[in-house]
Parts: sequence; C-alpha cells; structure tokens
Amino acid sequence: MIYLFGTGSFRGNEKIVKVGFTDDKEEREKAYLLHNPKGEFLGWRPGDKLMETKLHLRLKDFKQDFLDEWFYYEPEVEEIFGLPEHEIDKWLWENRNDVFFDPWLPEAGSKKRKIYDELNSKYGENRFVLGDKAL
Repeated sequence: MIYLFGTGSFRGNEKIVKVGFTDDKEEREKAYLLHNPKGEFLGWRPGDKLMETKLHLRLKDFKQDFLDEWFYYEPEVEEIFGLPEHEIDKWLWENRNDVFFDPWLPEAGSKKRKIYDELNSKYGENRFVLGDKAL
C-alpha cells in the first residue's frame, strides 16, 4: 500500500507530506502516529514500490529540498496522489524529457529506468537505447 502522510509540523507556513510504501498498514500507522502525534494520514492507495516511485516522479515540482520522499503540501498534491495510474503514466511520458533525462537515461536496472522502459513500451515511441543514451 502507498500512503500520503502529513507531518503535522510546519516550517513557517509550509506543511510537508510524505509519499511512502508499506506492506503493513496497521504497523505503519502505529509507528508514525507514535512519533508524530500531530501527523495525519491523508490517503491510502493500492500499489507497489514502482508505483511509489511513479508518484515521487510525478510530484517532482513539489519536492522538499533535501528529503527524497517528502514534498511541500499543496491541495494539488492530494489530487495527484488520488489520480488513476494511467493518468500518472501519461503525465510522466508527456514530461519524460524533464522526468527521466538529466541528460542521460536512468541507470539500467533502477526503478526509474524500469518505469521509463515500461512507458516507452506502452506509448510506443520505439526509441533505441544505447547504454545510457536514448537515440
């Protein structure tokens, strides 16, 4: 399961949220609320670690400066979190140059590369890949 958790803490007026994955919803809820009693789970959705990574990539414009799975809260973050996977996939593909290339393709075998390869197959651009470079 994938969750959206609001910390309940504020940096000025900026609330931050985490998108994470767990195999055990009940244990995750206990652990987070024990150490962050003002925190709140804002949403749950089915998914695996690959879907968690897709959400992280989709939320890149809200990314907190130095923590990988944390994002500045805006209502749009909750909307994106609730989108069907095919809409997230479509956005990732339409924005692939900004999402996947910096300037090279993600490393072969990485979750980010698996997502790129899945979307490349799904949307059929048929780009050739030579090492880390898309041709």
